Amino acid sequence: MADNEIFTVVQPDIIIVCDIEKLTDLRSVNGAPEMVVEILSLGNTKTETKHKLDLYEENGVLEYWVVHPPL
Repeated sequence: MADNEIFTVVQPDIIIVCDIEKLTDLRSVNGAPEMVVEILSLGNTKTETKHKLDLYEENGVLEYWVVHPPL
């Protein structure tokens, strides 16, 4: 996918990419990772549990985990 075709960029806490062809360099993945882990913190719960969930689902992320650490 060309850079001008990319409209949404997210930065999950942890990702797992099984297809080496998706790796563009040490910091970028072109396409959906197979698994995403988001770690909740104060103030980001709604974003992580609703907005990003919908976004990941729409873009083919196979597994999405949300970690709620004890306070």
